[in-house]
Amino acid sequence: MCILIAMSFAIIIVTPLSTVAISVAIGLAGMGSAAAGFGLASTAAFLFWATMKVDKPGVQVAIFLGAIKMMMPNFLRYPVIGIPIALTAAISTLSVPILGMQGTPASGGFGLIGAVSPLAVYNAGFHNVLVLVIVWVVVPFAVGYLMKKIFVDWTKICKPEYFISPAH
Repeated sequence: MCILIAMSFAIIIVTPLSTVAISVAIGLAGMGSAAAGFGLASTAAFLFWATMKVDKPGVQVAIFLGAIKMMMPNFLRYPVIGIPIALTAAISTLSVPILGMQGTPASGGFGLIGAVSPLAVYNAGFHNVLVLVIVWVVVPFAVGYLMKKIFVDWTKICKPEYFISPAH
């Protein structure tokens, strides 16, 4: 279920729907909340790499700081970008059930934004900060980079221009 929740929230964040509102409305807690947060974190990680060569550096900063919604027009225009986004989420979230990470309904829709989801995991009793940094930052960014290489550079399923921000 963690994988499905992460993939769902990864796609939802690039649509007009609010991930925070959904998480709170359905009372998403525990591992489901942590998985939802991973879905958002992994989407930010993938989009960070995907926009690297086609956008100004400010776009990557904005995505990392939480402006993932700015890619909504791109997703609606080129829905195929949902494939690497969802796969990045599916792989990145494997640490949630393995490590038993927990979250709250309010933290489920945030991901790395303000470090809300990782801090909720910490507050739920997972106090190994080094592991938190590795699984919340290093893993999604490594998987996101790999997915960018596979889907954009090698197979060309997604073209680089699919990731040019509307603000470009």
